[in-house]
Amino acid sequence: RPTITPIAPTKYPSAYPTGLPISPCSSMYTVINGDTCDAIGTKFGVRAYSIILSNPSVNAACTNLQIGQLLCIPTSGAVVFPVIGWFEENFAGGTFPRPIGTPNANMGSTFGGFTDLRRNLNTLTLLDSSFNGAKYITFGGGGCVDVQGCQWNTAVIANLQASILNNEIPAIYAGIGFDIEESLNGATGLLTSFQNLFSAAKSKGFLVFVTVSGNAPYGFSDKCPLMTGILANSNINFLVPQLYGATDRFIGGANDCGWGIWKTTRIPIVPVIYKKLYKDNGDLDRWAAENVLTLKGYMVWTPK
Repeated sequence: RPTITPIAPTKYPSAYPTGLPISPCSSMYTVINGDTCDAIGTKFGVRAYSIILSNPSVNAACTNLQIGQLLCIPTSGAVVFPVIGWFEENFAGGTFPRPIGTPNANMGSTFGGFTDLRRNLNTLTLLDSSFNGAKYITFGGGGCVDVQGCQWNTAVIANLQASILNNEIPAIYAGIGFDIEESLNGATGLLTSFQNLFSAAKSKGFLVFVTVSGNAPYGFSDKCPLMTGILANSNINFLVPQLYGATDRFIGGANDCGWGIWKTTRIPIVPVIYKKLYKDNGDLDRWAAENVLTLKGYMVWTPK
């Protein structure tokens, strides 16, 4: 994880990306006077982003709704598997490039490194607006210069939860990633707070993933019971174990809790590797076989 330093605020486009439906229709809805995609999404507990993706007749900015128009309301919380996605290690602002090494990617995630929404938005770059896959925003990180910016405790979690419930997440994001690495000032017993945070994200129609270094958060003294609780959480769409360290080599993860606790989870596992090379050369699949884990895709830290 690179050193994170804040930069000037980034402005966000008003338009949504377009693409193919991401999930089946759970119901159909007839547009009435005054409707917007955000308002309709709130009624059904799904993101406006998902409504646009599921209705090719709706333009990218959702400005062409017509009274009487019939809309597909997608199933909340649907993820396209296998996940093929990427993080980007560029914290210099601007726009993410197209995923060079993952041309068939169906998701991508910004990575600002902070737990606070406003600080995160001031740091991260934007996903390429021409990318039609699901776009996520990730909170938290590890190894920050300002450690209080990326670490977790009950107050930090409550602050982010309030931002989510107050609809402050930019509408271009279909999902939220939570990078759980380090506790702030040795905080423990945060499982219930994290569970409430995941529940809040789902209640607002977000897809949710959790990422940790290796098999558990390295910066928590109670990491094993915390990870066991995360593995049992029904509000997480997929889990992203990080299979790399400070260098670009492939590693099978560490942090003492072992991969045995991962074998019984019902949550799909989508590891992140440092380079696509480690998928192409078989390292990732060999690791999964050795640990008797079934994978539902992969992500790449740098799309090379």
